Amino acid sequence: MAKERRQFSREFKLKALALMEAAANVEALAAELGIRRELLYVWRRQFQGGGAEALRNSGRPRPEAMSAEALSAERRVAE
Repeated sequence: MAKERRQFSREFKLKALALMEAAANVEALAAELGIRRELLYVWRRQFQGGGAEALRNSGRPRPEAMSAEALSAERRVAE
């Protein structure tokens, strides 16, 4: 049975990275946050490569996160 894929907000990722910098044990921090240790390192590499903007979610943006213009364009396509 496949696990449901979780998405994390940019704010969560930034807070996790800040905690990671201060953490003595990254594995314990990951367990506390309920994520894999490797994910913290992935987020750190993304952040180092492109700043906070690089920590965006993959896939299509949710309708509430889309601009009014993009949302109206999406509705036109759906029609």
